[in-house]
Amino acid sequence: MRFSAVSLVLLACGGAPASAGTTAPAMSTPRNGEAASTGAASTGALRAEDAPPEGCAERWTALDREAGQTAVKVAMVRASVGPCGSEDRRRAASVLCAELLEEAPRVQEGWVACGHLLEAGEEHARAMRHYRRARELDPEGAAGREALRSAASLALRFRDFVTAAELYGAWAEAAPGDARAWWGLAVARRGRGDSSSAVAALRRSLALEPAPGRRFQLALWLREGGAMEEAALELRRFLAETADAPTFADARAEARELLAE
Repeated sequence: MRFSAVSLVLLACGGAPASAGTTAPAMSTPRNGEAASTGAASTGALRAEDAPPEGCAERWTALDREAGQTAVKVAMVRASVGPCGSEDRRRAASVLCAELLEEAPRVQEGWVACGHLLEAGEEHARAMRHYRRARELDPEGAAGREALRSAASLALRFRDFVTAAELYGAWAEAAPGDARAWWGLAVARRGRGDSSSAVAALRRSLALEPAPGRRFQLALWLREGGAMEEAALELRRFLAETADAPTFADARAEARELLAE
């Protein structure tokens, strides 16, 4: 079984970070540097069969009490697309976003949070514009970096490899020690047909953070490029790294078949 490079990178890089906590995030306005939010909400829509996690009622009660504050509005939008979200909460969050971006158009976190809401609602082009606006306000701020990561992930999800390569390249430049940035850059470069630089980026990712799924992908790419000895070495490393990992059973079987050829 051959793994899809895009599905692998989504597994490895993820979309947005984990959902916000009950307290409102610290707000950053342009040029304020490192004021950080408590994290972005997951862009995945809550399935009907998923029971809300424990503590959701208390979280919403705490947020509802102070709903007039800008920071709390951001937290409510984030929470609406997290595990404690619901269709009703997401509809209410759409109204909050309109208010938030009109009242505080230079607060980066508002653009990022509303971008996640749009992404959850499959409004991907609008979500990308929101992430771009957050980056324009202050690309070096915490929310600007979050927007960059979210935009890169979104571009890759929809196989816009040229845009994804640009965004992951900017992420890797801003955070050269982040293995996820190099892994995303590898997949984006591969998608646009630049195989040699894709391998280089993937090697950089593995040097920063060994990961069996990425190593298996590297072996496949090396084989496709004719580097059979290097590929065999990576396959053996992959087998050694996953000796006690049942989740890699199919890939291990393929690795053994490839080594036997």
